Order: sequence, then structure tokens, then C-alpha cells
Amino acid sequence: MENLPFIIIAVAGLLVIGIFIVIVVSSIANFIRYASSPRLAREARVIGKRLYVSGGKNSTSTYYYATFEFPDGSREEFGVGSKIYGMLAEGDIGTLDSQGTYVHNFNRRF
Repeated sequence: MENLPFIIIAVAGLLVIGIFIVIVVSSIANFIRYASSPRLAREARVIGKRLYVSGGKNSTSTYYYATFEFPDGSREEFGVGSKIYGMLAEGDIGTLDSQGTYVHNFNRRF
């Protein structure tokens, strides 16, 4: 029984280290998946926009999303930066420059 506190602390420490390792490996895998995906320039139409605000009293975070429809009828939603989000309007048609789930740019056709 004298070693019980030491065992609990050791197990908790190993658990924290294990969680940290899983997070690092997952982040590296996501980066590799993103970096290996092709960069595509496709004709698209903006179907919708939405934002998600999270947080509490002291701080908030805003996440911006846009849904694009492609000539084959398929649709995809992408997280976009606030600058791109602000320049999009539903119904815009142009060229979507994307890589994986990241939007590099959207060039509107006039």
C-alpha cells in the first residue's frame, strides 16, 4: 500500500504522455495527407455560406464555411478564411483553387 500513490502518479504520467504522442502522430498524418493531395482548379458555383462561433465570456472563435457545387452536380463544403468568406456571395461562379479541404482562392467570373 505504500507504493500506491507512486503507481497512480506513474500511470497518470504515462497516460498523459500517451495522449500527447497520439495527438502528435495524428497531426503529422493529417499534414502528410494534406500535402500529398493534389491542388485542383475547378469551375464551381457558391451554393451557401455559414459561420460557426464558439467560445464564452472571455474569448470567441469564428469559423467560416462555404459550399461549392461543381459542373457534375457534386457539392463540397470547405472551411475558408474570413477574407475569402467576405468576398463570396451565394450564386457566384468562378474557379475554385483548393487542395484537400483547404481553399487557396476563389476567382469570380464576371
